[in-house]
Amino acid sequence: MADTTYGHAFSGNFPKVMFRKAWLQSIKSGFWGRFGKFSTPYEKPVAKGNMPNPVNSPVVFQHELEKAGGDMLEIPCLRNLNDIPRLGNEQMKDHEERMKVNFVHIPIELWRHGALPVDGSMSKRRNEVDLVKWAKPSLQNHYVRTNDYLGASYAMYYGYSYNTITSGAFSAETYHGQSTLHPHIFCAGSGKVSYDGDYPGNSGYESDVAEAVAALGASDVFDTKFLDSLKAEDVVERINPIVMHDGNEMRLIVVHPYQIYTLTQDTKFRELVSRTMAQDYAKNNPLLVGCKYIYEGFAIFVNPVSVFQVSSDGTTATFGPSTVTNLDSFESYSSATAFAAMLLGDNALFKGTGEQYEYRKRTDDYGEVEGIIWRAVEGWSRGDFWNRDDGDTGQYLINEGSAILITQASKPSY
Repeated sequence: MADTTYGHAFSGNFPKVMFRKAWLQSIKSGFWGRFGKFSTPYEKPVAKGNMPNPVNSPVVFQHELEKAGGDMLEIPCLRNLNDIPRLGNEQMKDHEERMKVNFVHIPIELWRHGALPVDGSMSKRRNEVDLVKWAKPSLQNHYVRTNDYLGASYAMYYGYSYNTITSGAFSAETYHGQSTLHPHIFCAGSGKVSYDGDYPGNSGYESDVAEAVAALGASDVFDTKFLDSLKAEDVVERINPIVMHDGNEMRLIVVHPYQIYTLTQDTKFRELVSRTMAQDYAKNNPLLVGCKYIYEGFAIFVNPVSVFQVSSDGTTATFGPSTVTNLDSFESYSSATAFAAMLLGDNALFKGTGEQYEYRKRTDDYGEVEGIIWRAVEGWSRGDFWNRDDGDTGQYLINEGSAILITQASKPSY
């Protein structure tokens, strides 16, 4: 018998269509989904006749059906031509500039989580709460939180999502799938963490970041002085902006509520900025829906859990809770004293999918449902790449899409 809904018959492909709708809905319902666009037309997988195109968006989604756990997706990034042009009668032959393509690598790996909707006796199954019915919505909520915390945000701070870094599938990789702190980290009071010969990916750079975090003082807060200083930074100016529907260029900043509190206490900010300004911009620019404030080309968003707390023991900086026992760990931050906001430009973050989000069931020998899981083969990657020239890998990461902004911020007192 064919599947029917409200009298309409559906083909055997109907469950697959519903799975894809659930996957797309899950992507869009998370905090990071609002900033994302697919790299292919019609949000379909990469295939012959449906190849990726450049998209102007903070987050880029790419789906490749041929990829499985342990594989690597590659997003090509064309480098700018940079040589001085030839003049007058100067010979052009043999002086053409070689075009260079680098790649953002997105490792993908299986991750999954299951729910046990029944517990033993039939009497427990037949109660007023149908746990089997609610298992899928609960799992979908878990999937969204997993992607927000351990996927997108984790990748912004550590380079790649939690599943690809910790699975061990990419442990043999020298440059990809390993924890790598952001190459552009700014701390209030001290500015950008300089390399000093210690580049992202080695312990020396991590120590430099830890020292900068440990040096934060009570006055090193998220305020207009900090924002004005960022605006003047050449690294920030090189972060490609997002072009809005009305033609305005914006860079997005996602901050923690404790950081927005210090900003709104700034007299200069209160004099110059009104929330109605952001609301007016959002009317013509869907990407700005949810934006709280507009200041000097920065569109400021607030999120309490996507922005991680940061701590330091003097040699290691930890982004996120010091101990992660479950997803609720990311929602416990009242004792934190510093947070790492994120500045986002064009192509700041990438999500690659090999096998899209789906449900699977485990049944007993009589077909009763005993467990339901969500599963997906996917991964998140920060939008940076190693500076390869003529096949050789350089020492540092190139990133023109984002930055990390660390300030002191504590729970407001009343």
